Amino acid sequence: MLLFVQTTIKQKEREEILQQLMEEEQKEAQEMRHQEEIEKRIRQRLELSQVLSMQVKEKEEKLKKESAEDAKCKDELMKRLAEDRKLEQMSEQKRRMKMLELRRDVENMMLERRQRRAEEMQLLIKLKEQEEKEMEQRKQIIEEERMIMLKEHVKNLVGYLPKGLLKPDDLPLLGSDIAEAQNLS
Repeated sequence: MLLFVQTTIKQKEREEILQQLMEEEQKEAQEMRHQEEIEKRIRQRLELSQVLSMQVKEKEEKLKKESAEDAKCKDELMKRLAEDRKLEQMSEQKRRMKMLELRRDVENMMLERRQRRAEEMQLLIKLKEQEEKEMEQRKQIIEEERMIMLKEHVKNLVGYLPKGLLKPDDLPLLGSDIAEAQNLS
């Protein structure tokens, strides 16, 4: 019996040891699961942190690119505005130049017109003077011819000449006989 008791005690001890071992193994397994879960959470947090860090870097790079593009666009816009202003100034300057050229052309046309009018007036004055001169020459020629005809034919025409045909200046040139005869009639 002793042996039986000893075997039962040993068996109980074994069972207790086995029980303790199983409990320890379960505890270890539970601790391992718990440890793995903690490690998993830590890994997830690290991964999440890395992902967030990458996203922040990407956003910063994107913002830098956008900022650089905005600055580039702004520079291009400013260049275009400057070119537009320059073109406007050039077109304004061209417009002013055209206006000045037009003004000069109008002034030249007016000057030419005045010169033509002055030349026409000079020509008209010359023509009138020439016409008056020719009229004077004709009058003189007519008067000379009249005097020649009167001198030749006055003796035959005394008494037949109408009043006013002989001028008072003509009488001394024709002679005293004709002047007396004309006064009588």
